[in-house]
Amino acid sequence: RYALLLNERGHVMDDGMILRDSETRFVLSFTSGGAANAEMWVRDWIDVWGLAVHVLDRTMSLAAINVTGPLAATLLDRAGLMNPPRFLGHTRAEIAGVPCHVMRLSFTGEAAFELHHPIDRSVELWRALMALGSDLGIRPHGLQALFGLRLEKGHVIVGMDTELDTTPRRIGMDWAVRMEKPRFIGRAALERTAKLDDQRRWLGFSMDGPAPM
Repeated sequence: RYALLLNERGHVMDDGMILRDSETRFVLSFTSGGAANAEMWVRDWIDVWGLAVHVLDRTMSLAAINVTGPLAATLLDRAGLMNPPRFLGHTRAEIAGVPCHVMRLSFTGEAAFELHHPIDRSVELWRALMALGSDLGIRPHGLQALFGLRLEKGHVIVGMDTELDTTPRRIGMDWAVRMEKPRFIGRAALERTAKLDDQRRWLGFSMDGPAPM
């Protein structure tokens, strides 16, 4: 499930995914630069609410390779993933012999699979994927390509498209907040500000011809 991390004022601090591994075990992912702050925030509220929850930060022990594009599933089939997860699904599988937590997400707007794996096997996995995809036209992509694709899709980058007082409503993400839940951080503030006018909105533009850089 996609989730927003809110503060007490209902402002967006970060976003990421919540994945259920078992009845009592979950995996949380956040933006690349926001993991440490998100971990601190989660730990604080576990303490405030007196929850029986243990948190393990695996940011430095795991690496992630994102295989994206219309031929992503074809490449991963060659690498051993015969039954890829559906969108927003996840599974654990060996990809080219490397144990991976495969997450079906998409920040590019294309079919995409994040392969989370032990950091000491990254070079091995990268080289295997590049070799298996050579006849498919596989290419590494950088941040500029990623940012261009996410703009076309309309994906938000927290910190780039948001400000310190950005609410889910302002970025068109009311759908990501479930007000029927009995409690979550920021709920009271969102309930109060829902009645107030706010003309600021995050909007996309369509234009003829190629978009300016």
